[in-house]
Amino acid sequence: MALSTTQGIVLQQTKFGDSSIICQIFTLDHGRHSFLFKGIRSKKSKIHSNILQALSIINLSAYVKESKDISLVKEASPAIIFTHFPYDINKSAQAMFMAELMNKCLREEEANPQLYSFIINSLQYFDLLENSSSNFHIFFLVKLSKFLGFYPLSKSSPGERFFDMKDGNYKNSFPLHSDYFDLENSDILEEIVNKNYDQLSTMVLNQQKRNDLLESVLKFYSIHIEGISRLKSFAILRELFS
Repeated sequence: MALSTTQGIVLQQTKFGDSSIICQIFTLDHGRHSFLFKGIRSKKSKIHSNILQALSIINLSAYVKESKDISLVKEASPAIIFTHFPYDINKSAQAMFMAELMNKCLREEEANPQLYSFIINSLQYFDLLENSSSNFHIFFLVKLSKFLGFYPLSKSSPGERFFDMKDGNYKNSFPLHSDYFDLENSDILEEIVNKNYDQLSTMVLNQQKRNDLLESVLKFYSIHIEGISRLKSFAILRELFS
């Protein structure tokens, strides 16, 4: 079993035994993988457990064997230190939400440098964003879907008004099923598809509309990814942004 050095994004942590933690980490070189941080919650540990917060970016050396479910970590340290979102209550809630969703969506156990780079760049932009951050998680979900294989197609003509979640495109009239965005959410989705993060400030949503849009986007995800259900952190978002 070879010692492998890589960088990764922490998605979820679970206590294991009296002093250890198992983390789900999306890595640059191995895709999603489970890592055992043995004894990290003990006072003698050389690795501080606070580096394993949701969406922390870490460097780690571990004994990785692709056929094994869990790899033992030898060393770990921060790779990128975020300066704002871990200490902002609203941004922290958004980060928890994005981490929970990615923990359910990122299942591939092989390297995907383009996806990894997209997530890292998104998180760095989010950390530095001072204004208009309340809609970032919705933008992120829509942009992430491109790498997951079901990015919404843009309208091809003015007459296309309703976004069909099953087909992933716009229709001229109501689809013959209930899985579609209403007119307002269809227009907002089209706006997001054609914008970048630096245009976040141009989209202004009140709390009710933001929650309604997020509900629709999550339903869109659930149609295309098996096992996506209501996320626990969504309730926290609703409360904080109300």
